[in-house]
Amino acid sequence: MRQLLVFLIFFFVIIALALIALAIVFPNLLYNVGSSGGARGLEVSFDGGYNWQGRNAILNSKTTLLRYKINDLFFDDQNSDVAYALTDGGIYKSTNQTELWFKIGEKDIPSSAKIDSLALDNINSQRLLISIFDKNSSQLLKSEDGGNSFERLYASPIAGVHINSIVLNNLRGQILLGTSDGGISESRDGGKSWSVLKWMQGSVSKIFLKNPSDNQYFILNGTTKLWRMDIDGQNFNEVKIFSVKPAQLGSVFQSRQIYGVWFDEGSNSIMWAGTSMGLLRSVDGGEKWNAVQTLVPEKSSRVYAFAQDFLNPQVIYVSMNNKIYKSQDAGAHWSELNFPAKSAIGAIKIYPQNPSTIFVTGGN
Repeated sequence: MRQLLVFLIFFFVIIALALIALAIVFPNLLYNVGSSGGARGLEVSFDGGYNWQGRNAILNSKTTLLRYKINDLFFDDQNSDVAYALTDGGIYKSTNQTELWFKIGEKDIPSSAKIDSLALDNINSQRLLISIFDKNSSQLLKSEDGGNSFERLYASPIAGVHINSIVLNNLRGQILLGTSDGGISESRDGGKSWSVLKWMQGSVSKIFLKNPSDNQYFILNGTTKLWRMDIDGQNFNEVKIFSVKPAQLGSVFQSRQIYGVWFDEGSNSIMWAGTSMGLLRSVDGGEKWNAVQTLVPEKSSRVYAFAQDFLNPQVIYVSMNNKIYKSQDAGAHWSELNFPAKSAIGAIKIYPQNPSTIFVTGGN
């Protein structure tokens, strides 16, 4: 019995040493063990979604973006060659149309910090705001040099609270923060002082703004409710996305989750919503919603991501479950794209200079 115990201990020690050696020689190998079905990294198509290639190389590193889930992708409004990838391993930047990436903020952002959200200034391309969560504390950081350095603008006074969403509205002179404890905070002086516009039950997951001239924000409350709020925090009203007839959305007992809201590129009155019951559309600014018939039954589809051609708004892309579908007539007919993913997709983005160039991130 003692000999068997010694043998088992020796066996497991040898296995542990072998795994450590593999981790040193092949740093990406063990990271992907047990997660081969996960969608990671960045894929790009130059022909409208029919052929794909990876864009994951990191400057001077054997590691690639395939190691990370990319939660979102941002293009510089003034120089679309510049892109930022918000990943579960930090923020990566590219200055050559995503061909090569490098990590930013390592000097000012603790390696243990989680990056919760990012916002780019559409007027000053060197300015970006990020929120980080580290040691049970959330902070808002600002960079004025494209991410080379960051300074702290704000720290949450409550431990354990995440800043989930940042809106930088230059026309209104506002910075808005949506937090996990239900707060919507505002600064009108560039982050020097703050006030609370609204407290609500549950978490503020995302604050949406179509364009700075609008006088209303849309607020995603957790994943179950959408609200409409005036710029000054008044007239806070629920947008009843699931007010359509139950027959359109299957069983009334089915979980009703909202994953994203998008504004139509061709009409100020049309909105889209990705939900646990498929793709929904409103043609009156969010007053009434209808299910869009797709190739996947509503009760079986989860729409996580959406993108629309800015030159031809009839062309839309959606991710349903782990697949990407394309419509060229605003959702009347669909085709499935040959996208190489086995699990949920993070985001679909169209390159600002060419709508035939599609980027898809791997994430939750």
